[in-house]
Amino acid sequence: MIATPESQAATFHGRPGFFERTVGTAERFGIAHEQLDAAEIAHRWPALQPRGDERGYFEPEAGLLRPEACVQAQLDAAVRDGATLRLDETVQRIDVVAGRPSVVTDRGTLSASSLRAPGCRPCSRRPRPHASKCGAK
Repeated sequence: MIATPESQAATFHGRPGFFERTVGTAERFGIAHEQLDAAEIAHRWPALQPRGDERGYFEPEAGLLRPEACVQAQLDAAVRDGATLRLDETVQRIDVVAGRPSVVTDRGTLSASSLRAPGCRPCSRRPRPHASKCGAK
């Protein structure tokens, strides 16, 4: 991330001071990071050509996720696990009667013995093996 003096007064995510909050969060949670001045930014990434008063924040272990690829990976995994995709259908409510859930949509009611959130395995907090298909680098 590169911050200009003007950006420090700007509001990001509803509050000013985004750069400082980012650094503070990294320090609080032990996230490896570096704060860079404009000269170091230009040295590492010559194409950026900072004007001289910018500051940089860099996380060596950070990555990039492509949201569309993440959603597609979740949909593909659901189909592999036996799910039927019901696209362009709006859930209006979820009812539980006698311990059995039913999902009421704008197209009808679906009943099941159980429900689970898309992409999640019951009783598991570990990432799914297909998470790498989300474009993480």
